[in-house]
Order: sequence, then C-alpha cells, then structure tokens
Amino acid sequence: MPKIINHEPANSVRAKLNATGLRKTYSSVAELLNATDAIAEGELVAVPMSGHWYIGAASAASDPHLTTAGGAKLYVLPENDACFSFGAWGPDDTGADDVTDLLNAALDVVLRSGVGTLLIPGGVYRLEGEVQRDLTRGQKLTLRGTGATKLHQTNGAFSIRTASFLTTSLAERVEAEEVECVLKDVTGLEVGDLLLFRCDENLETEWNDDKIDLRRITRIDGATVWVNKPFRWPHDPTDTNHQVLAHWPAECHMDGIDVIGAADETGGTAFGYFALTDGSMRNGSFSGGAVAGTDSAFTEGPTVSRCYGVEISLNISNARYAPSLSSSFGCRFSDAAVKGVGHCDMSAWSEDCVVENVIGIQTQGLVQSRSNTGGIFRNITDGVSDDALSGFDLRGLGETVEHCRTTSVAPAGTVNTCAPLLKDQWLPYARKYTRRVSDFYAPHATIAFGKDGRNTFERIRVWETRGNRFEADQTRVTFDPACVFLNRTVGRKNDKLKVEQRLPETVPMVSHYRSDAPTLDITSITQTTPAVITAGAHGLTDGDVVWVWGGDMPGIGGYFTVANAAADTFELAVDATGFPAYTSGGKVTRQAATECIELNFYPAVGQLTKSHVIAKLAEDLTDASPYTLTFLYRPFTQDTVDEGGANIRLTIRAGTNVDYSEAVFHVSMHTTNNTAEITPISDFDSKVADLDISDVTVTPHFKTNVEAEGCNNWAEDAGGRNYLQIAVTLASPERINWVTADIEGWRGAIMPNSSAA
Repeated sequence: MPKIINHEPANSVRAKLNATGLRKTYSSVAELLNATDAIAEGELVAVPMSGHWYIGAASAASDPHLTTAGGAKLYVLPENDACFSFGAWGPDDTGADDVTDLLNAALDVVLRSGVGTLLIPGGVYRLEGEVQRDLTRGQKLTLRGTGATKLHQTNGAFSIRTASFLTTSLAERVEAEEVECVLKDVTGLEVGDLLLFRCDENLETEWNDDKIDLRRITRIDGATVWVNKPFRWPHDPTDTNHQVLAHWPAECHMDGIDVIGAADETGGTAFGYFALTDGSMRNGSFSGGAVAGTDSAFTEGPTVSRCYGVEISLNISNARYAPSLSSSFGCRFSDAAVKGVGHCDMSAWSEDCVVENVIGIQTQGLVQSRSNTGGIFRNITDGVSDDALSGFDLRGLGETVEHCRTTSVAPAGTVNTCAPLLKDQWLPYARKYTRRVSDFYAPHATIAFGKDGRNTFERIRVWETRGNRFEADQTRVTFDPACVFLNRTVGRKNDKLKVEQRLPETVPMVSHYRSDAPTLDITSITQTTPAVITAGAHGLTDGDVVWVWGGDMPGIGGYFTVANAAADTFELAVDATGFPAYTSGGKVTRQAATECIELNFYPAVGQLTKSHVIAKLAEDLTDASPYTLTFLYRPFTQDTVDEGGANIRLTIRAGTNVDYSEAVFHVSMHTTNNTAEITPISDFDSKVADLDISDVTVTPHFKTNVEAEGCNNWAEDAGGRNYLQIAVTLASPERINWVTADIEGWRGAIMPNSSAA
C-alpha cells in the first residue's frame, strides 16, 4: 500500500486534487461502491459531499481497503495526517444493518497506516459480531465520535487489548515490599513494559481472586528487573501455576461515543480494555439491556482488566458494573451519573483505583468493592433501590471513603460485610493498610469491620457500627468524637468500657426461623398481587412461615407467611407484577421458630482477639431424667459468611442443690466443607448425687444445607442460616437447677492451652 498520509486533502483540497488529476466524483459512498467505472492505479476519486477521498490501487493489490462493483480497488485517504473517517467505508448509520466487518476493516487500516485515529460520524452503528484488536508496542488508537455517535452491540464483545508477548517466571522468590526480582527469561523486555505476576492461589475465602501484582518496569540489568512499586505479596516460582506475563505499552482512547450494550446472560465481558498501559473513555455513555438485579439477563458494563492508568468518564445505566476495574492499577472512574446499576466493582486485587464525583440513582449500592488495596471513593452521592442493601460494602484493604452520601430503602441497620475474609496466612499483611472513612452520611447503614487491617472513622453519621464474627489481631478501629450513631439500644451502641475490660458477656437465647420440613421445588410463580406459588403437595397451611427463594424471579426471596393454601398452591403477600417471569430454580421450605445463641458484639475501639459468650440453656429441670437439650449456635451475622474454618472451646456446666458437672470440648468447623468435629478436653463430676453430662454432639448446618434450602450466599439472610446444632444430654436423680453453655471462639487457629491442639 502506498504511503497515503502525505496527500493532505484537507489543505487546499480542490486545487491540490485537481492538480494531481481528480477526474471522478460521486454523490455518495454507495454510488462509488456500486460504480462500474475503471479506476487506474494512483487515480484520485472523491465523494465531495461527505469529504471522503480515495486513490486507485494496483489491480494486483492484495490489501485494498475497498473494491467497487466494477472490480476497481481503492485505498481510503485519511482526512488529514491524524484521522481516518469511518464514513469512507460506507457503513449504514441508521442501525438497520450490521457494520462489524466494516469497522474491523477500518480499524485494521488505522492501525496499519500509523495514523491512529478513526472518526466515527454521527449515527447508529449496529454491531452483531466481535470487534477485537490487539495493539502492538507503542500503538495508540483513538476512536472519536461526534457526540451523536452510537455503537449498538447486539451480540459479541468489543475489546481493545494487548496480547502477552512473553510468558516467563521468577528465578527466585521475591518478598513483599521488595522492588526488584530475577526472571528466568527477559527476552524482548524494555523499560515501561507491563508485568503481571500471578498464580492460582487465592488470598481470601469468598471470591477466589488469584494473587497478583501488576507492575511497570523501571530498570533492567541482565535478568534482574526493577519495578515501579513494591510488591504487595510474596511471589514464589513454586506457587501453583506461577507465571509472569509481559505486555508492551499501548493505549486506546474513546471520546464522544455512546454505547448501547446487549443483555448478556453469561455475564461475559462485552465492552472494555485489556492489558493497556494508558487509555480513556470520555464524553459519552454506556447503556445496558436491563436494570441490574431485575432480570437474569444483564449487561456487565464497561470493563477494564489488567490495565494501568485508564480513565473512564461515562454516564452508565442499566448495567451490572459501573464500571468493572479488575486486576488493574491506578485506574479512575469519575465525573459521571449512573442509574439502574449494580455497583462499581474494584476486584481481583486491583490497586490504587479511584471512583470520584459520581451521582448514583436507583443503584444496588455504588460504594462497594471486592478484593482490592488502596481503593478511593470520593464525593459520591448514592441512591440505593435494593431493600436488602445499605449502600456501604468494602471488601478490600485500605480503602479511603471521603465526602460520600448514601441513602437506602432498606430497613435501618442493614449491614454489608465490609471484610475481605483473608485466609489466615495472609492476615499479617493486613497490618500495612488503614481504611479511612470520613465525612460519610448513611443513616440506614451499619458499618461492619473484620479482618481488614486498621479502620479510622471521622465525622460519620450512620445507624451503628458492628464487629463481625471473623475479627483478627490485625484489626484496630478508632472513631473521632464527631461520629454520630443513630441506634442507641443497649448491646449495640458503642460501649468502650466493655471492650477495654475484655469481659465475657452473658447473652440470652434468641429466636430464629429454621427449616422444619423437606425443601420443595416451585413449579410456577404468578406475576400478580398477591403472588401465587405452585408447589405440588406442599402440605402447608395458612399461617405457616416459609422460606421462599424465587429462582430466576429474583424479587422474591426471604421469609413469608402462607395465605389461602390449597393442595398445590398458596399465596404470598407480595406484589410480583413488576418482576420478570418465573421459569425455574425456586424453592420453598416450611420454617419453625427455634432458640439460638447468636454471637455478635459491637465494640467501638479495638477488637477482641477472641469472642466469649455465656448462655443459659435451662432452669429447673424436673421431668424424668435423662434430659436432652438442643440449641443452635450461630457465629455469623446476617451478612455474607466467612467461608473458612473456625474453632470454639465449648464448656457445658450444670448444677443441682448438691452437685456440679462440667464438660469441656474443642469444636472445629468449616463452612465450605460443611464439617464440624468435637473433641473432649476435660470432664468433671462432683458425684455427690450422680449429676452427669453424659453426651454432647454437634451437627453442622452450613453451605451444603443452606444451598439445598434454596438460599445462596447472595441472599441477605445467608449468614443467619449457617449454624451448629449442639445437643447436650444430662442425667440426674434430682432436679437440675441450671445448665449453661460457655463458648469461646477463635477464627482460623487452634485455641491456646487446648489438648486438642
């Protein structure tokens, strides 16, 4: 292909082209493409009305940009030294016809010629296939719209990326905080290249995001490479599937383009950047197929993965993520309005990303993040429409939240997890991070904190604060005097004295609903008020409390009271007219109220290294001996459950007028594996009148059981449905005055001074 960028038709267009032999013009690109005229090599032709110019290619040319109906081969001329126009390819701009092939062809020309910029005129461009381009070292692609340019994705992904040009590994272990490493292969590496250090080892228990560090090369000396920032984690060549992937610098910018995304039931990446070292999306918008959370078909939203320094400033609506920042470093989403979205997703151990100056309307909680470090949320106003969410959910390390306002239709006190659930071996790394929340207004939200390093709260106004079950030594919490907590009920307010004294706390038994019958499949749910559920031979009667999971009708989920029960149907007091049609996946289980020890405590400053509760199980047992007392121990709040292991020291004590008996056990449990084991530590009986704690058993009710009941980890009550059932059998020839359970809990480690260790 000749070097076409020197023609410069934008400067003295008519005179220059006449001087070089312009003899053919056409009224439209369509007329040109349908022409049967012969066009000689080097001959210039034009569509003056649109400003598009072409030059004839050799008849034997293998790389023409366009071929006319008459067989003439053409190269498209750029508008000037820096820009091609997509209009020169003659795409349909009404949205009726697919232009995927034409856009791919135009992108090939732009990248191959070195011009780098493609102007997409105003109009609607339908994309039924995949648009994907791999940039090479140093390439910069710019897609520029007019403000009236719309890309309509009806199918397929739109992805601008770089491929890995080198896959190597470390030659030796590198520790956290180091800035240099030795690689086995440095072929082709240059300063500025992007390195991804990864392995198939996840650091936490909930999301299974691989351990990664994304770094830029600052210096190379032989096989030794220096990077721009210390490593967050240690990396070892013996890690499972350890790799170091190298990407060359490249960037993409989009400006003035509106994207209409298609609903994607698989949740695959539909639109975004991958492994770029710079880029932006500005002065446009993204609109998906369905409001997040209302339909099983959804659009992911703009996605940035393994990128460095990409900036997004788009208004986003009807998408799951707004946007998704995955495994990326220093990326920014700012100056935007979002509506009908799930949340901004900082995930897969992204680092130092920023969300700021964003207004959220009808969201599922914009101030949220998954596994990340150093995320910043600044100047965000959020309107949460999901009545199960509070709008404050941080699951990373060291986030900063400044000047944020979040409102919610959820009941006051709704709490999100706010804990990354780190595995035990990674807990010491939490010491490096401090989460700071300042000038935060969320009157319905409860802030929970757990294994997430240090927390500092300044000038916040929230419903309450809460320590989760899975605290760690590394967690430290401080509040300034300007913090306001709206809930002042005993037991949930911030009681500094109680925390500092580290005293055991006697708690009452509390009532919760538990499954009382086999789980039944739901055949149908009507889109009516009230909703009518069909479940064959359900055996329910009016007034029964049931747990209902609506399957692919996500608006129905939780506890309900049965009404108008018939042989196979019953009604729920819920308006289902606006919910998507039900097809499958629903479950219903009858519930019964049961007594449960609920282990929660709510300190203001500092965290206990263990939890300690004492609950009274019974008084004045006078019926025929032996007695079997069954109770439930629920070490989780209503929030997402820590899926790792935990240990408790269980002490059962009983007394009569003359006798005392005590049995001590070690109980280990693992929620994901659905296991619980009990091991005796000691047993004491005074044997004045033969009072005896003869048997204690534990039965787990964790992930497997919860999922069988039609609930999953996304349901707001998932934590409350995980528990241990503990059965205590006692024998005595006389009245037993009292029985207590003393429970000391440790997260993820064997208890000190335990013979079970």
